[in-house]
Amino acid sequence: MTATPSNSLMIKTRVAAAILAHKEEHQCARMSVSAICRAAGISRANLYVNHPDLVREILDWGLNDSPACNEKVARSDRLESAVRGKKDLQERFNALLTICVELQAEVRMLRTQIEREAKRRRLPRNRQDV
Repeated sequence: MTATPSNSLMIKTRVAAAILAHKEEHQCARMSVSAICRAAGISRANLYVNHPDLVREILDWGLNDSPACNEKVARSDRLESAVRGKKDLQERFNALLTICVELQAEVRMLRTQIEREAKRRRLPRNRQDV
């Protein structure tokens, strides 16, 4: 079915409205032809055959990102990197804390053994003095 001029204008208007709605809602996210067609209530085939200019606009969106979108993506990447770094540091901290607790327990055990040994050595001497 070939698009008539009035039908074509209506389709362009609906697609343009769907594109604007997507841009406002998702700002930096890429658009898919399927999502725009669903939002506009038209078939993908109709859009590809009769409106290649609109298809190109949809596919090009996000390729020439604005500086604001680039900065937003960069901030998001830095945040994800920082979160990964924090998780790595937390794992290292927990490992070191475990080692410290184990070493403290070992030191206490050794001190107890030394004290027992010292008491054992002192007892016979005290008995001889009596």
